[in-house]
Amino acid sequence: MTSHGFIVGCFGLATLGFGEWLNGHAGPGILLAIVVELALGLGFIQTRRVSLELGETAG
Repeated sequence: MTSHGFIVGCFGLATLGFGEWLNGHAGPGILLAIVVELALGLGFIQTRRVSLELGETAG
């Protein structure tokens, strides 16, 4: 499923961005990117869950 890779990618980028922010390699603007990446990942999880509940095939 291609959505699984996208979800993992979003959460991975959010984690890496947070780590860079903690280490001082990125400014406060990275927090916006982290929020967007988390929202995208959670949105794809929610969409996939609803699709499975309705009996549709995702991907």
